[in-house]
Amino acid sequence: MEILIVGGAGAMGQWFARFFVERGEAVYILDPRPDSRSIAEELGAAVVDRQKLSDADVVLISVPIDVAPSVIKDTAPVLKDGALLMDITSIKRSPVDAMRSAIKGRNLEGLSVHPLFGPTTEMMKKQTVIFVPVRSGRLSYWIEQTFREAGAHIEYMEADEHDRLMAVVQGLTHFVYITFGQTLRALGFDIEGSRRYMSPIYEIMTDFVGRVLHQDPRLYGLIQMNLDLGKIHETFINEACRLSEIVKEGDIERFVEEILASRRHFGDTSRSMAASDRLVNFKVKEDD
Repeated sequence: MEILIVGGAGAMGQWFARFFVERGEAVYILDPRPDSRSIAEELGAAVVDRQKLSDADVVLISVPIDVAPSVIKDTAPVLKDGALLMDITSIKRSPVDAMRSAIKGRNLEGLSVHPLFGPTTEMMKKQTVIFVPVRSGRLSYWIEQTFREAGAHIEYMEADEHDRLMAVVQGLTHFVYITFGQTLRALGFDIEGSRRYMSPIYEIMTDFVGRVLHQDPRLYGLIQMNLDLGKIHETFINEACRLSEIVKEGDIERFVEEILASRRHFGDTSRSMAASDRLVNFKVKEDD
């Protein structure tokens, strides 16, 4: 199988290049970065120009969210009959619309994929990958089977449903973590100096904030600005202000009721408690 990755010298492009090389596939990288050749050699792939697009069985688009639709539009016309065009962007509505339009009237497969993991993930095992099919066929099935054999958990969704869900799963979560980091900065809080006073669970929570801040800020910005987050941001800010007012008023009974109401909505909090306990215990053993 010949797999060409547009943007293959980027972080996620490299991840998938390595993934397919390890499975014995012929992998090619199309990327304007000056270091793309050395990256490809290290991965066991080869750097090619646009002419190679017409030979590839699978063309995987691994570019920033804001340029993905135009890259999809420019790529589809030169692909050979029967090829699979796929992307791995975190947003689905705009790339799926672009893909659907780009392959219309052509004998091409289309698949929009969202791997819910980052480039530091070692393997696909137990990772969730969302598939948004545009036009399925033999190669789409091969991708699914390859991912499943690697241990991935695959879920199928429509583009609009995906983006509504990710507005909370990614958009709100990232926003809370980033806001937490912004608050620590505004307070001038000594994070490293405070670690000696943190229990393992609070150090883990702080590290998750650091994890988000450590990664590509442009990617996080594009996710915030390409999902429909207006109402979600507004609700988060309103709830924070409302809870702050309860604290200012010293109304402990109302504060308790707010938490209990959220607990009831959350569902099985005991499972979350057990899962976080395992994480804490793992950290304690790791630090010994």
